[in-house]
Amino acid sequence: MKNLSKEELLSRLEAINRSNAIIYFDLDGYILGMNSIFLTAMGYQEEDHKQLIGKHHSIFVSYEYSKSDEYKKFWEKLREGKFFEGEFERKKIDGSPIYLQATYNPILNESNVITKVMKIATDITETINSKNKINALSKDLQIELEKSQHLKNSIEIEKNAALNDLDIIIKKSQSELIKVIVKVALSVIVGVGV
Repeated sequence: MKNLSKEELLSRLEAINRSNAIIYFDLDGYILGMNSIFLTAMGYQEEDHKQLIGKHHSIFVSYEYSKSDEYKKFWEKLREGKFFEGEFERKKIDGSPIYLQATYNPILNESNVITKVMKIATDITETINSKNKINALSKDLQIELEKSQHLKNSIEIEKNAALNDLDIIIKKSQSELIKVIVKVALSVIVGVGV
C-alpha cells in the first residue's frame, strides 16, 4: 500500500466510504468523525454529526459492558496496534440493538505511530434477527417433537395396557366358557347315565 499514489489511496478510501459505515476514534475511544452511513445505521440524523464528536465509543455499548475489563482490554489492544474483526452488538441512539460486521483498525502515521482507530462496519442486524428467529423456531419445533414423542410413548403404554386387559378378559372368558362346557358335558353325561 505504501507504493500506491495518494490519488489511488484516496479513491480506495472513497470506495470504502460510499458503501460502509465508518467512524474514527482517538486512542482513548473518543469520536473524531464518522460518515453519513454510520449516522443513519445508528439512528442519528446528518446534523447530529457535530454533537457526536468528542463523545466516547461507550455510548454505543451497554453500560455493563462499558465498565467491564473486557472493554478496557479491547481499547488497550487497539492502542497496542491490534485490530479486531467480527460481529459486534452495539446500541443505537434509541437504545435498540444493532449488529455490525466490523473491523477496528489502528491507523499509523508516517512514523509508524498509532494515531487513531478507524472502524469499518456493515449493518447485519436483519441477518442476526433472522438467525435468532430460525433458532427459536428450531428450538420450538424440537420441543414439539419431544412432546409428540412423549404423546406417542403414552399412547403406546395405554395401547399395551388395553391389549393386556383385553387378553386377561379373553382368557377369563375362555376359562368361564370351558367351565360352562364342562358343567354341561357333565350334566349330559350324568343325565344320559353313561
